[in-house]
Amino acid sequence: MDSWAFDGGIKQSFRMAGVVFKTYDPTDENITIGDYRFDAVVYDSSGNTTYQTCYVKVVDLQAPEINVSEPCEVSYTVLYPWSTFLKNFTVTDNVEVEKVEVTEDTYTKNYDKPGTYHITATATDTSGNTSSAVLTINVVDKMAPTI
Repeated sequence: MDSWAFDGGIKQSFRMAGVVFKTYDPTDENITIGDYRFDAVVYDSSGNTTYQTCYVKVVDLQAPEINVSEPCEVSYTVLYPWSTFLKNFTVTDNVEVEKVEVTEDTYTKNYDKPGTYHITATATDTSGNTSSAVLTINVVDKMAPTI
């Protein structure tokens, strides 16, 4: 049995076992997410024709790309809000980013103790694809002792 596949962005016409298959590109310019109808027409060498209506669902499977800057250093005397740290993350997506949220945080409960902590941010696009990145936060004591 011969098989064939529709490649949404490329118009194709080819022969298999003496039958010409033609595929239809529903978006002539750009592929966009959605449901598309496509009519396949098959001709044989005797001139017989068969039509088949097919449906193609174009989906986004690419997760957002999330990057984080270098580790940051903060004083143990101040509790910084998440919004301060979210500025260290950059997010891009092939469609659209829906949200960026903190999903893990070892800093907040330890902000007043010098050490190394982490905040994980997760980006979600409008198709539900996700990716995460971790920011390292170094909590330091730079205050000289008083006498």
